[in-house]
Amino acid sequence: MKSKIKIGSVHGRFQIFHNDHLEYILQSIDLSEKLFIGITSYDIRDLAQSQVSKHRALPFNNPLTYRERVEMITRCLLNASVDESRFTFTPFPIEEPNKIKDFIPQECVCFTTIREHWNKHKVDLLIENGFEVKILKEDLTKNIEGSKLRVMIAKRDKDWVNYVPTETQKFIEEYQIADRLIAAYSDL
Repeated sequence: MKSKIKIGSVHGRFQIFHNDHLEYILQSIDLSEKLFIGITSYDIRDLAQSQVSKHRALPFNNPLTYRERVEMITRCLLNASVDESRFTFTPFPIEEPNKIKDFIPQECVCFTTIREHWNKHKVDLLIENGFEVKILKEDLTKNIEGSKLRVMIAKRDKDWVNYVPTETQKFIEEYQIADRLIAAYSDL
């Protein structure tokens, strides 16, 4: 049996939590004894802008609060039979990488995927700040994109449900996230 990393972490905006996110977290949990799930852009009322990826700070791209993302992801992981003792949540200020060590231990191994230029930039930021990084997958052809899902929801395209875990769908409907996205989309 392969030994597990004591403490791992993943990070993302998770706006909205889709099947690729779930795969990323499940793979990281399998490699770790304990996993920190870092929520980037955690304060949606005060979004730090990255020069590399400015669109990430737009309100339409950040419809869910930190608490809502934690609840949505937790529901999905529990539905996937992950024991709640295996993971915890934390803010993950990737736009201010010198602050990350205030939220996760320095010995934490940061798991990531490379899906776009922004991911490569994040790897560099993490390494510059003393974190070990393990790339789980490098594939620039994304199967699912949060931006496309948000637009699908805003345009009332019901196919979005094919790209998310069942618990995400239930959460989006229960919290009426579509109404937020429709309103924000009309403001673009």
